[in-house]
Amino acid sequence: MQARTRDALTAAISANGGNRIEQIRTEIARIDASRQARSGRTQKYDLIAGALGLPAALDAPIFEANGRAIVEGQSACVTQRDDRSNRLTEAGVTVRELRQLHGELKGELESLRQRRSNIPRQMLGCAPRCSTRCRSHPRRCRSSVN
Repeated sequence: MQARTRDALTAAISANGGNRIEQIRTEIARIDASRQARSGRTQKYDLIAGALGLPAALDAPIFEANGRAIVEGQSACVTQRDDRSNRLTEAGVTVRELRQLHGELKGELESLRQRRSNIPRQMLGCAPRCSTRCRSHPRRCRSSVN
């Protein structure tokens, strides 16, 4: 008897929109989950906006203004990055030039330490050629000295 009554009640509920109640509960759960997800994104946005010095997005105009400020800030960051990249390249070129000069000066110092005179290394390379030239053409050698 109880089973029949229960079945009759279930049938009556189903006939009068009982399934609709379950559909409404499912819809409420889905909407609530969506609301919680949006609330989480809003909190995350407000946290990041605050870290950037922007106001919380309480309405559409503030949200749009924040968007424009972010685009402008991003552009400034790109400009700053490019400027620093150029400066880094220039510094690298300067370092390379200074290393080359350092090598030349170091070689010159080594050359000076190994000889008695302080005549530059380039001039020492010319001396044997000049000496040979003066021996083979003494008149040219004297005329260039006078």
